[in-house]
Amino acid sequence: MALTNDSRCFACDRKLGRNLYPADTRDAQWVYVGTECYKRIKAAGEAGYQPPLGGPRLYYITREMVTAKTGQSRF
Repeated sequence: MALTNDSRCFACDRKLGRNLYPADTRDAQWVYVGTECYKRIKAAGEAGYQPPLGGPRLYYITREMVTAKTGQSRF
């Protein structure tokens, strides 16, 4: 997912601010979410978070986990 100035949160479709976080869709795809949605994903735990707008469940993943798998350290 290429980030632009008008990039939006995958879960709620709000415009992403400076703080964006990775989320795992469990189908070999990582997406970006904002701070509030990231908190909801983290709180959902193993069950995952179902965004209100639909789409796949989102699961908690840390920036460190992404870096370890991809070598990518910037988001």
